[in-house]
Amino acid sequence: MSDMGRRKQTGRARQRWCCALLASAVWNVSPLAAQSVVTSNAAVPPALRGLAGEPCTLGTATDLGPGGVVSALACDGIEAGSLVRFVLPTGSASAAPDRLGAIWAANRTRIAALASMSCQPVKAEALPGWAEPPLLIEACRNVADGWPHLVVVAARSGTLMAAVGPAAAAPALVAMASGRPAPDGLAASLTSFWPGQTQIGTLAEQDQVRRLWSQARRDMARLAPQPAEAALRQALATRQRLLPNDPAGSAGLMMDLAVAVALDGRADEADALVREAETATASLPDPARGPRQAVYRSQLAAISGDAARAAQEAAAAVALWRPLAEGEAGTGGAARAIAGAELAMALNLEATAQLKSGDPTSAAVRASEALVAIEAATAAPPWWRGDILATLGEATASLGRIAAAEKYFQAALKIRSSLFGDGPATMRLWVSLARSYQAAGLPANAVASYRRAVALAAASPRDSSSLADTDLIPFAQAVDSLLPGLDPPARQGLLADLFAAFQLSRAPDREHSNSKAAARLAEDSPALSSLLRRQADLAQMITDTRLRLVSEQAKADDAADRLPADTLTGLSARLADGQRQQAALEVDLAGRFPQYLALTRMRPQALDEVRARLSDDEALAQFLIGRDRSYVLLLRRNGLQMVPVALGEAALADMVRRLRRGLEIEGGTVGDFDLATAHDLYRQLLEPADLAGVTRLTIIPAGPLSGLPFSLLVTAPPMPGGYADAAWLVRRMAISHAPSLTSHMALRTTQVVRHAPRMMLAVANPALSGRQSAGAVLARAFTGCRGAGPVDPALLRSLVALPDTAAEAREAALAIGAGDATMLTGEAATELSLRGAAPGDYRILYFATHGLIPGELQCQNEPGLVLTPPAMASATTVGDGLLSASEIVGMELRADLVVLSACNTATPGGRRTGSGALSGLAEAFFRAGARTVLASHWQVPSAATSGLMKGVFTALGSDHLRPVDEALRAAQLASLAQPGTAHPFFWGAFVVIGDGASAPLADRGPP
Repeated sequence: MSDMGRRKQTGRARQRWCCALLASAVWNVSPLAAQSVVTSNAAVPPALRGLAGEPCTLGTATDLGPGGVVSALACDGIEAGSLVRFVLPTGSASAAPDRLGAIWAANRTRIAALASMSCQPVKAEALPGWAEPPLLIEACRNVADGWPHLVVVAARSGTLMAAVGPAAAAPALVAMASGRPAPDGLAASLTSFWPGQTQIGTLAEQDQVRRLWSQARRDMARLAPQPAEAALRQALATRQRLLPNDPAGSAGLMMDLAVAVALDGRADEADALVREAETATASLPDPARGPRQAVYRSQLAAISGDAARAAQEAAAAVALWRPLAEGEAGTGGAARAIAGAELAMALNLEATAQLKSGDPTSAAVRASEALVAIEAATAAPPWWRGDILATLGEATASLGRIAAAEKYFQAALKIRSSLFGDGPATMRLWVSLARSYQAAGLPANAVASYRRAVALAAASPRDSSSLADTDLIPFAQAVDSLLPGLDPPARQGLLADLFAAFQLSRAPDREHSNSKAAARLAEDSPALSSLLRRQADLAQMITDTRLRLVSEQAKADDAADRLPADTLTGLSARLADGQRQQAALEVDLAGRFPQYLALTRMRPQALDEVRARLSDDEALAQFLIGRDRSYVLLLRRNGLQMVPVALGEAALADMVRRLRRGLEIEGGTVGDFDLATAHDLYRQLLEPADLAGVTRLTIIPAGPLSGLPFSLLVTAPPMPGGYADAAWLVRRMAISHAPSLTSHMALRTTQVVRHAPRMMLAVANPALSGRQSAGAVLARAFTGCRGAGPVDPALLRSLVALPDTAAEAREAALAIGAGDATMLTGEAATELSLRGAAPGDYRILYFATHGLIPGELQCQNEPGLVLTPPAMASATTVGDGLLSASEIVGMELRADLVVLSACNTATPGGRRTGSGALSGLAEAFFRAGARTVLASHWQVPSAATSGLMKGVFTALGSDHLRPVDEALRAAQLASLAQPGTAHPFFWGAFVVIGDGASAPLADRGPP
């Protein structure tokens, strides 16, 4: 299955499991455990410094038991190790190296930090030019993150001195242990301690990696996988630059990155990361490696929707964590504390998997055990308890104990909202509560909770995990069950809430195109970039402050390490001030950069406003596709109607595939079109709706319905006579499609008062020399990630040439009297030529070329148009021969009409359509300033396309007030009347996307 297809299939699974997916390694990846402070002070050697010259200080000492204390080292404010001191037996004040080794071996196990390190055998006096006092040195690596560490041991003044910390703090470690400044040649000799190590890196770089890692985990906890991915990739890049020969040390970052990209719908990429991480760590002796990897495998199975495998892997993780948590494997206190927290979340993962598998009894048992374990854990992030309470809520609700479930959910909501505010993580809990009410037969309670979830989702950024279609379907079910008992005003009010919810349905193609376009806008605007950085820093400060407050509030009033009351008051004030600044930045962003905000925010349209924009003979149909059922909302000026559809995504996809098979050429001939299925689909989707008097229908499709022009539906049972006499829907009304209600309303509410100065710019017949279709070339070539870089020009040139498209574009221009149209063809049809032709100066843009689908471009995740590729590979995406959706958004257009002809949006064999990509391209043009797009769903033979386009443009040219949808309908009906082109293959490919009621040639005054 392709990445796009899997994304659609597993969207609900990602949302359902995401809050139980964060039981991985140590949530706070700082290498130092917290210590209780006592009053004795360490003697501080002078001039302690890190490897990069940063100043270091030694803190107060903590009691380690008989004869031992430990002091924490900080360099430039960064935790950088510790100094441990043990009183030596009498006569050991100046121990020789052999005697020192024995003393060190006897005391080594008392240092907790060494439990998380893998060390090489001790070296004696391993520093250049060093003589006194004798030193023992161990070269180690931190097991969790692989950073090189040093242990420097000396005996002086009757005390065993052991300095432990990152190699980047080596000068301070040597000075603390020996009482003498580190030798000048220390930095040059350090890398010899670790074979293959080329550089050590600075404490600041290591701290940055740790902070980014912790930030990413908090981002995933609040259901923001895209910022989490960005932080993880930055951390991974820094670490791999500093430690290029230590892939095992990067495994934890890779595993977390796998979870982030899986939550974002890229399962194949996640699987590859997991395999790489597991291969890199296969030989590590770390006892926690096995259970951690089992947890990650369980998470990824859960995200992909494989509940059985998720439960199996979680059970394996529980079995492996239990002896570590209980100390049976010889684990020390700190390691046991971490293992106890990990055990709690592994139990919760198993409970969540059992719930998904339909076993709430076992789930309740496991979740209860997880709650006991998390209450005893001292090394867990504060949100884990909320995750477990949420699982208990779902399990008890499934067992019919709704009162107990409510208590669990309310406790979980309190934790989530206090930590993450009213973001996606909190929104997910409202959805879970709503589903629990629904399962208990309380639809009114369910609707109230769904309303709360919809309100939170509407306020969330697009890049956050929002409501999935499989969340919205139960909301529609609950509304449907309440409607019969309501009076008309109450019915319309409830339907209005559902109407707002339908708009939150996410289309992956469009969302990724919007995300890319928003990123490009930020790159091109220093002012916007600065504002976004301030916004991100502020969001991180708010999250960190919330976490600190919640952690402090959870402590007992008499806890020794509880912060003073005035400090807590200060934290609360800081949080409130941060939230005020956040609101002010949002206002600033909306005022200065509205286009960016439109790309990154979802703002549902008000029902009354949409109705007011419809004429009496217009209707708008919006679709929501579920797993086993679907819904249609039909909006007219006089009201809103909901139509249940007893078909889910798989059944609808099968019907669309059957219809698309009849629109493919095999062996030089077109197949039979399934008129019966076309009628059945109409009967299921639109026949129950009130379409009386409708002459113009706007479709906002979803899921598999995006792959079918609705003009091909048949309104009556097929009769003898074939295609020319069939009751095609296009005979009854003009039909247009819209990528989203937001874009439709933006077009309806924006009035063009001045047209562009020139009539038409055409880009056709790019210089291609291959024989492959777009799908065939891409299936063969794009096996890896294109990422953000330019495309290989050889791949584009291998696409099949389109020699007849130039004549097609000229015919269209002549039909509207634009004989002076600018034509970019052949070698001139390049990106640079297009930009140089000032496309913003034209009323009509005509692209007759291949369209590429994001499912084939894999990591690109946005559609594009093929132009003439450069002779040599381009250094950037600007000019590489692929005009992507995000590049289109950055153009400034005034086009009344954009034509996308010859775009083939079906992969070979009709396995999947890329029509969502077509919508993504259309919306990109709308964002850039265009009003209407006329596009083809499949490539039609040149003669038929030329004839149809000539008919459309002739209709527009003969009556400059004619809307685009009516012009297309007239051309399609003319094609139907001809025996040679009555088959829908020849006339049904083109659709109007956008405001079909607009007239592109209407005179709006001087330019």
